[in-house]
Amino acid sequence: MQLFINQKLISLKGRFFISDANGNDVYEAQGKVFALGRHLTLSDVQGHELLKIRQKIVSLHHTYFITPTGGEEMELIQKIVSIKPHFYLNALGWEISGRITAHDYTIYKGEEIVAQISKQWVAAASHYAIDITHDEDAVNVIGTVLALDCVNADNISSSASSAST
Repeated sequence: MQLFINQKLISLKGRFFISDANGNDVYEAQGKVFALGRHLTLSDVQGHELLKIRQKIVSLHHTYFITPTGGEEMELIQKIVSIKPHFYLNALGWEISGRITAHDYTIYKGEEIVAQISKQWVAAASHYAIDITHDEDAVNVIGTVLALDCVNADNISSSASSAST
């Protein structure tokens, strides 16, 4: 399954859509503007909430919680094992590696590829191409990609604030 996330850089509501290979919107992601920490929800196009993403405020490393509707809360945590960022989604046994800050990475479960993600910039929007091995993993993969994008945004804002001091 191939999906695309088209995320506008200038969006007051933080709302964007995930489309299939034919350009049909299949999911909608929306962020909360005034919230402590980052919060996102993922819904289908009929408005049924599929999962929530929230940032753990007090943490030594980047940590996000991904909670599917009616499912177990999963923790996306950063492993500090090398210079390259490496993440792990505990409940599913997924490991995420690659050039995460360049938005070019792979999600693995053991030796099996769950999904491959790449990002491109087009005009005033970022565009993710997501190749998912098994359709049933789509919602969790999208949640993971969105949480990793939040981590990258956190890194950018941290770098900007430390550069200005």
